[in-house]
Amino acid sequence: QVSGDIAIGDNFDISFEDGDLKLVSGKEAAKQSIRIILSSNFGDLPYAPSIGSFFSKYYQEFQYDKVKLGRMLKLEITRLLAIPVHGGYPPSLEPVLPFIKRVLSVEIIDKVMPHNQTAVLIKGEWGNGEQFEEEFGLFLDRQSC
Repeated sequence: QVSGDIAIGDNFDISFEDGDLKLVSGKEAAKQSIRIILSSNFGDLPYAPSIGSFFSKYYQEFQYDKVKLGRMLKLEITRLLAIPVHGGYPPSLEPVLPFIKRVLSVEIIDKVMPHNQTAVLIKGEWGNGEQFEEEFGLFLDRQSC
């Protein structure tokens, strides 16, 4: 279950709609959380320095081997959905992505993307058993490019 959140646009800026903050909830909020977490390095989020992912690091190491990079990202998502994170505010002992039940596949898509992003296709299963297939634009640490 994912609560609502302020919508974040393709360039990671806050989104507005009809002159007001745009909100997301449900699956859209879950997808946004996946994108933010996988695009964040540890320490990027001041309110939760122990939350982040190793994706930029893996990209730097395996960018020329898309199959291996996809496998490493699948492993990283599995870690984020299964292993509790200690710390943050408010304190939580839940995994970062508890709304995902399992990851079926991850594919790195060869596609030009704006804003220093790389395209990723993730197939998985939500906590309610419903399957999803979604393309995400994940931001890379500038040092990774």
